Amino acid sequence: MFVYTLLPATALFLLFGWALATALAAALLRPAVLGRPVTALGLLRAAGPRIPAVCGARLLALLAAAGPGAAALAAGLPPLAVLPLAPVALWLGVLFALAPTAAGSEALGPVAALRRSARLVRGAWWRTLGITVPAGALALGAAYAVLSWFGLLGALLAPALLLTVPQPASGLLYTDRVLRLRHPATPSPW
Repeated sequence: MFVYTLLPATALFLLFGWALATALAAALLRPAVLGRPVTALGLLRAAGPRIPAVCGARLLALLAAAGPGAAALAAGLPPLAVLPLAPVALWLGVLFALAPTAAGSEALGPVAALRRSARLVRGAWWRTLGITVPAGALALGAAYAVLSWFGLLGALLAPALLLTVPQPASGLLYTDRVLRLRHPATPSPW
């Protein structure tokens, strides 16, 4: 019984932590790119109101990517029958990868953030995949290393690494895509 209570509470905590990390990274990136100083209080003021929209964008992106496969599994299909949905899930996951950052940076609602992410990723799907996957793998590796080296303390620090390490990469990728859309004559180094 305890596990059934703990699992949803942990999932909600991680979702909130992920949304907070994304909103903070988005609020920090804007003044950093412009070379302006930022204070911790100013950062919290800028990120706080964006957390619900970022959380909603993250949930919608997860539902879009994992929803069809999860629904098929819940309907009783065997896992091998659901395997052909994996490329679709990957494509949708990358297409909506910038939605939480867009919600935090542009003060968009969750659905508008998904549309904005699709617009930003259009023409740069492989670049988005090539940056988000290594950032996620780095976070996963760092979390695993901290967990195995520091035991109980690592169990507390590992989720923080999983939540925060990919956010700067996503934020910089988002900034790159916005600037390239505004100035399309800029040649791509990739």
